[in-house]
Amino acid sequence: MMDIALTVENTEELKEAIKAETDEVILTLKGASFSALKAFDQEEILSLCTQAHQNGIKTSVLMDRLFDEDEISYYEDILRYLRDTADWFILSDLALMHTAEELGILSKVIYDPMTLMTSQYDADLWLSLGVGGVSVSALLTLDEVSDLLKHNVSLSLPVFGYQPVSVSRRLLLKEMEEYYGLSGLSEKENLYIEEESRDYRFSIRQNEKGSVVYSDYILECFHEFKSFADAGLKRAVINSYHLDFNMCLDALALCRKFLHEEDSDIEAFFAKYPDADFKEGYLKWKTVK
Repeated sequence: MMDIALTVENTEELKEAIKAETDEVILTLKGASFSALKAFDQEEILSLCTQAHQNGIKTSVLMDRLFDEDEISYYEDILRYLRDTADWFILSDLALMHTAEELGILSKVIYDPMTLMTSQYDADLWLSLGVGGVSVSALLTLDEVSDLLKHNVSLSLPVFGYQPVSVSRRLLLKEMEEYYGLSGLSEKENLYIEEESRDYRFSIRQNEKGSVVYSDYILECFHEFKSFADAGLKRAVINSYHLDFNMCLDALALCRKFLHEEDSDIEAFFAKYPDADFKEGYLKWKTVK
């Protein structure tokens, strides 16, 4: 059976996720991800994992950026500290994956290279090395996802929410501040990049480690969700970044109905959020039009 994972950014959201009976919550470790999700320190993650497990909910720790050489030992210590606590560690750094292997927890690693997992051969390679799963890019078409699932089911796929489309280790907003003589740009949360040739506005966020640009639409895979489950998809991810958490809970409830073949009304969901820009993203075409 597929697990549905939901990102949470505070204790109240964790409580709501537990009440909604999500299968898994994703917790972002401070300083360990480019993600714009609000992050927790290791003690907070330990506490939140304990609360989730007491309610039968799995947990994963998001640590998906590449680390500088002088940072590795610090995050290796955190991996050791949390190894018996979290069910999954979402990693992309090879040094930490090597540490996970030494600790005997490589099977608890989900390899997530952000937008780069696009080939069955990539997935085959990483799974052959012993990781427990790989995260598939949100930039693939339905045919490409289906082809991947024919060869591997130990995949994690984003199915709802804003998706990262570009990641950089450069502090892009800080550089804009310096270039244009602006101030306070880096601290703002509602900033967008506008395309010159198309009417697109991409959310951009920066933390101390880099910058991430998110899709200008909210990905939804409702019409394909049941087929993904039938094909054996292991893990579906709902990303709550920049969204009303109640919308994410409603999306979770809808996905659970698909899994249990209960009556579900996709149009009623869309009607509840008339101002939201829902799209199937790249699933139906190579380039978002």
